[in-house]
Amino acid sequence: MANLSYRKFLRRFPCALVLQLMRGVIGMQLRYPQRFESLLTAVFTALWAHGANLNDRAVTAATLAKAGFDPAEVFGLANDADIKAALAVHRAST
Repeated sequence: MANLSYRKFLRRFPCALVLQLMRGVIGMQLRYPQRFESLLTAVFTALWAHGANLNDRAVTAATLAKAGFDPAEVFGLANDADIKAALAVHRAST
């Protein structure tokens, strides 16, 4: 396993990345629930087991492609207006 310090983690994973990943993951859950768990496995394995810098869009794209996902589609879900709206509704209800 990668040895990541807390400071190194904060430098590698700013809020913008967290938001994009959250939207992509939620988008996958809403649109393709049968692939949701596979996406989580790919992202968490890359991040925690391999210490991948998912703040680098090219690294994230390679991680997604290696796991059988179309990076453009996942990035597209992260920017989809319906996904953003679903998150806003959830945020407002909590």
